[in-house]
Amino acid sequence: MHTDLFDNGVIEDPFWRDNERRLQWIEKEDWQYRSVFRLPAEMQRAEHLELVFEGLDTYAVVRLNDVEILKADNMFRRWEVEVVDVVLPGENRLEVAFRPPVASALQAVEAHGFALPVHNEPTRPFTRKAAYHYGWDWGPRFVTAGIWRPVKLRAWSEFRIAGTPPVVAQSPIDTRTSQFFRKSRRTSTLCSFAQPPSIRPIAQRSVKTLMSLIGDLLNSTRVTRSRIRSSMSSNDMWHPKQPASEVVASFGFPMTQ
Repeated sequence: MHTDLFDNGVIEDPFWRDNERRLQWIEKEDWQYRSVFRLPAEMQRAEHLELVFEGLDTYAVVRLNDVEILKADNMFRRWEVEVVDVVLPGENRLEVAFRPPVASALQAVEAHGFALPVHNEPTRPFTRKAAYHYGWDWGPRFVTAGIWRPVKLRAWSEFRIAGTPPVVAQSPIDTRTSQFFRKSRRTSTLCSFAQPPSIRPIAQRSVKTLMSLIGDLLNSTRVTRSRIRSSMSSNDMWHPKQPASEVVASFGFPMTQ
């Protein structure tokens, strides 16, 4: 919020002279972000529409077309919300309302029963928020709020790869990635799975394993997520000039005639 106010000429440079003291009122206020967007034509046929908030700092209520779709309370995580039943073909109104971080955490402090040894702000241990916002011996106190990472509208049908998180083992050097798959409400037949030649499947049968995995996913009324694991054993140990390793996960569907 401080950077948005500064960029729009509402406040002076927070780091100039005694502006830290002059700008403490910002943390006590409610703030709102509003935007209007139209759904692209190519997204209107998608089975799933998800609003993805990469970073909301911190206590926020999100409304889409006057419908509450999310309550956020963690600065460090991504929030994904299914909005296919809320999005309109025409104009859509998105609103993100932020509450003051300190005031929002007071109830948790009182419920805890005793004070924690915190030198700068009693509510800090109860809030999933960057600790330096509350002031430090090397920096000022700016308990800010706002949208600090991108917001995206994602459309998909059938399946999507939900993520490829790495798991690093110390010995032997072995970086594993798991491809998480999410199932849609419709069904289809998966025909192939492509992966880089530098990635070797753990069981040496990635296509067969994935076909079995997707079959179980399609035939189940309960399971909506599953995963397959692959590994790389030729990665170098970490060092300051560590070359990046790119992992690409993809899948395809049979052509129809």
